[in-house]
Amino acid sequence: MKKESFIVAALGLWLLASPMTFGDECSKVCINEIVCGLLLMLVGFLSLLTEKKAIFKISALIGLWLQMAPLLFWAPEAVSYLNDTLVGMVLMLLVFSFPGISDVEKGGETPPNWSFNPSDLGPRRVSVFLALIAWFLARYLESYQLGYIDTVEDPFFGDGTLKVISSSIAKMFPVSDAGLGAFGYSLEFLLGLIGSSRRWKTMPWVTVFFGLMVIPAGMISILLIVLQPVLVGAWCGICLLIAVCMLIMVLLTIPEMAATIQLLLRAKKNRMFWSVFWRGDFSSPASKVQPIKRNGTSRFGFTISSGLVVSLLLGVWLMFSPSVFGDVHPAADSNYIAGPLLVAISFIAFSEVVRSFRFANLGISALLILSTCLLDGFTTLGFFNNIFVSLFVSLLVIHRESKRERYGESR
Repeated sequence: MKKESFIVAALGLWLLASPMTFGDECSKVCINEIVCGLLLMLVGFLSLLTEKKAIFKISALIGLWLQMAPLLFWAPEAVSYLNDTLVGMVLMLLVFSFPGISDVEKGGETPPNWSFNPSDLGPRRVSVFLALIAWFLARYLESYQLGYIDTVEDPFFGDGTLKVISSSIAKMFPVSDAGLGAFGYSLEFLLGLIGSSRRWKTMPWVTVFFGLMVIPAGMISILLIVLQPVLVGAWCGICLLIAVCMLIMVLLTIPEMAATIQLLLRAKKNRMFWSVFWRGDFSSPASKVQPIKRNGTSRFGFTISSGLVVSLLLGVWLMFSPSVFGDVHPAADSNYIAGPLLVAISFIAFSEVVRSFRFANLGISALLILSTCLLDGFTTLGFFNNIFVSLFVSLLVIHRESKRERYGESR
């Protein structure tokens, strides 16, 4: 811990010298760096004089603030933005990785009546890597919104990304909306690193916060991306790449969230909810059960269902069908909304523990039929295409495929 304290103090000195080093003008960002630098030096030296970890953890809050400050102050120079966010990330990495939870703890890794460990390091590494990719992509978009670069390149839709990130919708936010996304992805990256393969029970607060960052926030992000062609009239290719990263993260995070919720519900019955939530449960014995019929992916909590794959592909087809059949506004808008939603719901339902989530596709199909019958702008082929797709998706939802793993009370 002494080494970490010296690093915190050194980072404080770095921030304190940054305005002079980089020739920053006296601005809010400059004043913020000086104040944060002095605070970090104070925290670093105080943590050397005491064993209380709370003082050292204050540097994490300063790091969190440094991640947001360039957005709130609309940092005029790219170097200030880069400097503050990287120092903030290093500070949070230092604190979040100390003290770690070791794999030598007593107790089993697998939740009661589960056939696999949802906190396995394999899928978590994938989630952390995808959060990092999403972070870099969002920072690229943010650099344009903050004025550091003159343009952005869209890999699929020409100037679609520029139209979306410079639209009136994006300008409704008091800060860069891409910056807010980057901030969230950085937190997901950090929370994914914390804890061992037992963290579903030893650090429930981490898995809950990580799950809330990935699942609800991810779904909101995906919904906003879905609405881009309707509200802005263009697709953002980079935003779609971020959405793909988020979808995969949601798929890999759901089992761990489910295991933690089951643990907390058991703790609530024993009136120990908050104790277990913050301090964990180190008493659970190993209780792994045999899977029903394991395959290559089921040990990570998901299986590639043929019915869901077809539903997903039909959702992709709906997104492109207006261009194929010549459907126009407002008819085409219903496809632009229903298609991505079918893709997202079908993909998330690959997770066996929430396989029943596929029934949401029934609602999407019903709304698609309703909009097809009521909205103008469909060609004859487009009309019958939507009716056929809706009915076919409904039949695929009814088709049930057996699970391959066991999930405790949810099996």
